[in-house]
Amino acid sequence: MITKLDQNLINKIAAGEVIERPASVVKELIENSIDANATKIIVEIKESGFSLIKVKDNGIGMNNEDAKLSIERHATSKIKDADDLFKISTLGFRGEALASIASISNLSIITKEKDTDTAYNISVLGGKVTDEREVGYEDGTTIEVRDLFFNVPARKKFLKNMGHEFQIIVDIVTRYSLIHPEIFFKLTHNEKNILLCPFADNLKSRILDVYGKEVAKNIIEVNFEQEPYKITGYIGKPFLTRGDTSHQSLYVNTRYIKNNIISSSIYEAYHTLLFKHRHPFVVLSIQIDPTLIDVNVHPTKKEIRINREDEMRDVVFLAIKNALDSKDLFPKIEDKQDRIWVDEVKIEVPEVKKKVEKTVQSELVMSEEKEELNVRILGKVHKCFVILETEDGICLLDQHAADERVNYEKFMDMYMSKNIEVQQLLNPLLLDLSPQENALIEQNLEMFKELGFTIESFGQSSFILRSLPVILRRLQDKQVFLDMLGDLKSIDKTKEAIITSMACRSSIMKGDDLSQTELKNLLLRLEKTKSPYTCPHGRPTKIFMTLLELERKFKRRA
Repeated sequence: MITKLDQNLINKIAAGEVIERPASVVKELIENSIDANATKIIVEIKESGFSLIKVKDNGIGMNNEDAKLSIERHATSKIKDADDLFKISTLGFRGEALASIASISNLSIITKEKDTDTAYNISVLGGKVTDEREVGYEDGTTIEVRDLFFNVPARKKFLKNMGHEFQIIVDIVTRYSLIHPEIFFKLTHNEKNILLCPFADNLKSRILDVYGKEVAKNIIEVNFEQEPYKITGYIGKPFLTRGDTSHQSLYVNTRYIKNNIISSSIYEAYHTLLFKHRHPFVVLSIQIDPTLIDVNVHPTKKEIRINREDEMRDVVFLAIKNALDSKDLFPKIEDKQDRIWVDEVKIEVPEVKKKVEKTVQSELVMSEEKEELNVRILGKVHKCFVILETEDGICLLDQHAADERVNYEKFMDMYMSKNIEVQQLLNPLLLDLSPQENALIEQNLEMFKELGFTIESFGQSSFILRSLPVILRRLQDKQVFLDMLGDLKSIDKTKEAIITSMACRSSIMKGDDLSQTELKNLLLRLEKTKSPYTCPHGRPTKIFMTLLELERKFKRRA
């Protein structure tokens, strides 16, 4: 039997398409503020957005009638007829966001147009208006969203932990603050400042505010025009890379998007300048005739369809390639002389009797093992796989997977016995972090301390790393630590997951050219582990082939 759904249920279904998580609410509200010509946007979050999302702007505001219509489905000021669907130039245009949010939360809107005497306040619970009145208020619009998903608990149940959800909110606010340096942005979480971006004259100044001095001084301007495209922004020099793509922001007509065509063009332009599995810094803005793209292909508007894909690919490639060809790409080595320099501020690093508490050398080199191997090392393949001769055949060893297993078990044993060996750094590392990384560390300071890291706040978005676990012997600069933070954004932040990440980052890598002594000691250490057969991620450390199998491959046996 077919029945017609009631309007409240229809709104909840629509909400499921548009509002996936708290960050979806933040995105929709920020886009509305930008479309309202706001020059100041303040985002206040409590409990990762589940108890409160508040977005306040100084935009043009709404009159009483428009405010009432804004919570109705398919009500919008940005589309007048069907033709407008194919030349969209605003960020919010569907007329579904506020109606969807109102249907699954306790919503309050206070809005005032300039040159009017009073503001209008409307309250909505679960899609039903509960109160409306005129109030005194300043120009602009303030929207408060409380108790998100209170009437659809199943939606809330399938979201990730609160820390992860807040990371996504920080990411959204950061993306829009980058492309709009002319707008003041502020983000707080549980009344603590997370992101504070004052008005800036240009994109480079905003990049400095968000990512810090080290990033800002190693970026290259992109300025390329070929009708009907104009491409501007900044890219990182080839050594300014991360282990993930979190430092890449792509915009089309100021809309933050993800697009494989544009992304692949960027990597093609870098070509051999990047190490494998490294990702460059990118903030790229593409201006194009709105009729040449379709931004209406996804309910959350995070994807676009490009009408002339090959042309777009070629233009982006040329823009990036020309920028790279125009600059000196060599990294500059600076003599820090036992000091951390931050603009004109210098911090003296205290002497540690001119030596570390515990001298740490590679166990692969200083091993005093007297045991003999029961295999013979024959050679290496592509500085990754070690060829071993066994009693009844051959074995291929993955040197990274093997060392990762050794390091994982060693550090896990230390952690379980509460006996983590810590190395004090003679030269503490200054970490200029993105707001997302800043929030990640703030939320997990106690956990990092338990794992052997001493991290201290230094300003709004910087930290000083003073000590680290001895097992991270490869961590001689901040890049490995930043890469580890990148790992943590995409995994559940259990201590075991973090230890696994640390083991991976501290291990021998593909391309490390080990001596015979180092290989021997690696093999001896692997054999002493509890599970020598796989790395912590489950990949095999060794692959065997018996002499009988070899003879069959060469047709010596049937």
